[in-house]
Amino acid sequence: MFKKILAIAAIIIMIIAFAACDAPVAKINGAADITYIIGEEAPNYLSGVSAKRGDKDVTSEITVDSSKVNLQTAGTYKLTYSVDNGKKAPTIAEINVKVNNPPNAIISGVKTIIYFLGDEEPDYLDGVTATRNGLDITNEIDVNYDDVNLTTIGEYTVIYTVENAETDTREEASVKVYEKINYISTMLTEADYTGLLDQKMRAGISLRIEEIVIPLSFGAESQDDFSLLEINNLNLSIDLYSQFSQDAVELYARLNISTDMMYLLVDEARTPLFSLEGHYAAAVKNGYLYVDSLWEIKDDQNTKTDLSVALMQFLFSSDAPAEVKLVLIELAPLFAPCKEKIVFSFEEDLIDGVYEEINMLLSLIPESIYPELFEGTIFDFTATENTVTAKYEGSLADAPEEYELPEEMSILSDIIIIIAFGENKFESICASAKIDIDIAILEIAIIIDANADEIPQMGADADYELKETLTIMDVIDAINELMNPPEEPMPQ
Repeated sequence: MFKKILAIAAIIIMIIAFAACDAPVAKINGAADITYIIGEEAPNYLSGVSAKRGDKDVTSEITVDSSKVNLQTAGTYKLTYSVDNGKKAPTIAEINVKVNNPPNAIISGVKTIIYFLGDEEPDYLDGVTATRNGLDITNEIDVNYDDVNLTTIGEYTVIYTVENAETDTREEASVKVYEKINYISTMLTEADYTGLLDQKMRAGISLRIEEIVIPLSFGAESQDDFSLLEINNLNLSIDLYSQFSQDAVELYARLNISTDMMYLLVDEARTPLFSLEGHYAAAVKNGYLYVDSLWEIKDDQNTKTDLSVALMQFLFSSDAPAEVKLVLIELAPLFAPCKEKIVFSFEEDLIDGVYEEINMLLSLIPESIYPELFEGTIFDFTATENTVTAKYEGSLADAPEEYELPEEMSILSDIIIIIAFGENKFESICASAKIDIDIAILEIAIIIDANADEIPQMGADADYELKETLTIMDVIDAINELMNPPEEPMPQ
């Protein structure tokens, strides 16, 4: 009996031993090298890592040995995953943990700071930011302005620094300290404006209208009868160049007009017409008046053609409103290509008188400027050693009531005026603003530059057809007639 028991026990032990030999070992999946940047959140070493023994999930049995990993020092370290397999050897997987220093910080927005004696201390961090690897670390910027003396006129340096693992990021900016008001006033009052007459000067004005719709049926009895002309991106500009002295007169003027595609709106139909680009130009030089005009249009297929009376009439079908055709007939001659050369003469007495009058007016400019000019205005004024900038952001309609601005000025917004000087000599003035009217928002800019490099030429004489003699008085009479047309006689 005892022998039988021993035999049965031996059989059971053998079965268990064989079963243990055949039991599967664990398999670790998803173990991959990890890259870590110092300063970031510590990695989860088990993220994406799993283990199975046969069909059984034994992820919870994974042991992670990260004792050799130092997340504070750049380098490559070994990390071990292991799963115990009983009497069999454990399952082990090794990966590399690569620890990198963070990338160098980037400092942005550093600019020259203008400060006037007596003002509040400037915010050196205004507009300045720092990022590292796309993250905002502006709070890590160290600002050193020990060299700056806000009580003494001069130019100083402020230093912005962000520490990096190896080389620190460093940016510098100038702090320019000026005497308030008096500095600007001195620049303006001591500037020489009288020299404008005896040098080449450029002036210009540009106007942009993003969209405007013009009614064509002015006599319509109801709004339903209106035909509309839609004009997109209408750009108007006038360029003027001059060299005017008692010895010589040289003038150049050019009007440029361009639009994107224009559309005719009749009922619910929106018919593309054409886009327009062209110019009128006139120049007075060496006793001749040159006149030049050229206009081109593009249809909705982007085909470019010189504009003519016949073409303008052809562009509109017989179904076009009668008033459209009437407008075309009136306007078309103005767009005909033209190149003319006219003998031109000046009356010396008149030129001398005009020259003296303009010189006198220019000499009065400094007397009209005084320090209080800039105090109590809506503008924010800044100055450098050669520029004065006046700026107002937003609409004048929202200006504080204390300024008591005329109601007509409420249509202006975003005004910028920049005056530039060089060695007490006026150089240029540039002014821009937006004008909000009922039918559109206009963007207008005006520039006067006392250093025009060259007055544009009107081409070779041979290209122009010579016309009759014209005097400056003829021009003045023509302008007066245009500005003051004769009154129509009352019907009997």
